[in-house]
Amino acid sequence: MKKFRSVLAASAALALLVSSAFAAPRPGDLTTGLVGGGDWAAFGLRDAQALLNKPADSLLMRAMKMLPAEQVKNYADKAGSFDVRIALKSSLDEVDKLALAMEMKAPLTAEDFAAAGNFKAPEFTVTAPEGTTVTPLGTVDSEDGSIGLIYLATLERDGAKYLIGASGDPANLAVMAGAPENSAVVMARTPANVWAQMQISAETLAKMDAPLPQPLSLELGLDDTATSVKAMLWSNLVDEIGALIGKDLRAVLNGGAAAKAPFVYGSSPLAALVNLSASFLPENFKLADLIADADMLKEAESEINGAIGAVGLEWADVVKILRGNVTLGVAGKLAAPMVGEIPGLYLHVSDIDAAKAAALANMLAEQGKMVAGEPAAYDADGWKGFAFAAPVSVLVAGGEKGLLIAGMNADQFGQAAEAASGLAAALEPRNVALGFDVKVLQPVLKKLFADFGDSVMPALGGDDAKGIVSMVLDNMGMVDAVNLVNADADTLVLEVTPNAEMVGAILPAAQ
Repeated sequence: MKKFRSVLAASAALALLVSSAFAAPRPGDLTTGLVGGGDWAAFGLRDAQALLNKPADSLLMRAMKMLPAEQVKNYADKAGSFDVRIALKSSLDEVDKLALAMEMKAPLTAEDFAAAGNFKAPEFTVTAPEGTTVTPLGTVDSEDGSIGLIYLATLERDGAKYLIGASGDPANLAVMAGAPENSAVVMARTPANVWAQMQISAETLAKMDAPLPQPLSLELGLDDTATSVKAMLWSNLVDEIGALIGKDLRAVLNGGAAAKAPFVYGSSPLAALVNLSASFLPENFKLADLIADADMLKEAESEINGAIGAVGLEWADVVKILRGNVTLGVAGKLAAPMVGEIPGLYLHVSDIDAAKAAALANMLAEQGKMVAGEPAAYDADGWKGFAFAAPVSVLVAGGEKGLLIAGMNADQFGQAAEAASGLAAALEPRNVALGFDVKVLQPVLKKLFADFGDSVMPALGGDDAKGIVSMVLDNMGMVDAVNLVNADADTLVLEVTPNAEMVGAILPAAQ
């Protein structure tokens, strides 16, 4: 019995080894067999079925209702994930090679391509690598001189079926058919289903006067919700910067605390917010962790210590402040001379010692007296400081919650502005968050431009610049809100909420 169990275990291990050795390749494995190094760009879809299984009220699903339903279903029933990869010449504006691969859940035939018009029956053969079957389908004229004809074929390999295509020479199809699995180049950097990637070699970057020690890698992922479109941008800039300064940044900046949600102040609505935090910094962070050169370090420390000492701070205070939030917000209302009522403005520094925040508030108040006269004492909602009434209402205060400077009407003090749903991501705990309620900002900016544009624009480019600014302000109404936040150390997410009325007029309603 013991011997039988040993044989059974060995057989199971062998079966697992054999199954993994002959696992079907991903479409990206096939394309990287032809395009894998140097300068390249790629785009694709990670799961065609998931695209069609999105909620019915998502913007993409509503847009897809505008396409012929039968045609969409036909391709969706046949297609899986796909990968298109382009080798670029060093100028980055010409194609050297093109490769494409798509999983097939059902056979694609020449009839599926006939609608393209520039599709022709196959006039080529392919010598398939051992263990594969390559069947020519035909050619498509790309109508691009640097690409030329694209040779198409079906590939059967390891129990899976694919559509593959290549430019240049039909023999490239055989290269793709025999490409190894598990290419290190094929990696999802964002969770998006629809994606595009690009790599620019260090040699090409040097020719562009942008020398970096490593190839620059980028991924753009696209996603949507019922009200917004998201663009996720991943890059390897953290590693690039680390290589430039000779430091492992991920190790140096790995002792921090969790990010915190930004402070919101003033009455509704919250028109804009910018929040920055280096919460990833360790408590004992030093400039020497980033600057290796002794002379440069000494000079930097001297300049920084001189600047912060002038306002009563030490290096430990600066690190504490950096690890917290620095928030600039536009909220509430402010009655301003010659302008009228506009949104208020506030600046909040969260992680500063209460005593030092109070000292800074006193220092700022003393300077403010020269312009605004004697302020009134302020003590409410955990804030102690000074309130100026003229020429505009300004609060300068400190407390356990940090340092606060707010320019808004006094009746706005102590309120917490509510934000439109399009700004929700900017109000979450982040290291980088920018949010703009365009619907609120547009009429304010248009009024300011109408009142002061004629006096300001001559210095900024005259009538041409004025026309451009006017056009931008008019078209801002196409968008309700914009967010830019970091998802992690390598990824930024831009979320745009298009104008709801415009979307309703263009796209069919969700069913």
